[in-house]
Amino acid sequence: YPSLVTYTRFVWNPNFLPLFSSVVLFCWPRRIGRATNLFLLLGLFLGFCLQLHYQSILLIILSKVWFIAKKIKFFNWFSVFFGFLTGFFPLIIFELRHNFYNSRTIFLLFKSGTDKVINSFDFYYLLVLAPFFAILLGILFSKILNFNRILGIFLISVYLVLALKEIYFFSLQAPGMPKGWSYLGQKKVVNIILTEDKKNYNIA
Repeated sequence: YPSLVTYTRFVWNPNFLPLFSSVVLFCWPRRIGRATNLFLLLGLFLGFCLQLHYQSILLIILSKVWFIAKKIKFFNWFSVFFGFLTGFFPLIIFELRHNFYNSRTIFLLFKSGTDKVINSFDFYYLLVLAPFFAILLGILFSKILNFNRILGIFLISVYLVLALKEIYFFSLQAPGMPKGWSYLGQKKVVNIILTEDKKNYNIA
């Protein structure tokens, strides 16, 4: 998906989710009896994902559905839970050291609500599911190719052209920045600050 290219251009917690959720997907073993260690790793990366963004709850729900469908034994559930606590432990320490800052923030949000109106549902809310979308897209194109090779090649070509076009327009605008703002503009501001040699300044 072309938006993934955009999210690799800046550092932000959810941007790491496709990598970690790919590991989670890999840890969904087919041979349950021979995959004890993978359950521990699965829980570990689920903990990592939830630290990065709350959208990872979707991944946890999908994993739970998979557990139930595969009739996972209790010991493996325990392995996943132990791994999850290990991966999530740094955030637990943060909460304890900062008077449960995130927990209180979430509680206040649900208690008082928010005045912000979401006009659009951005793709980054589903970054944790990006590997699943990639697999589904691959399966879809594979079936189309098997049905009609010419049609499949045509649709893949159209998809690649549209994706490259979208990536090009993304490159003209820095993610999350006002229209017209770019690295060159930011560099110019830095030079102005250095030239004026002020000790105290504020950039909004």
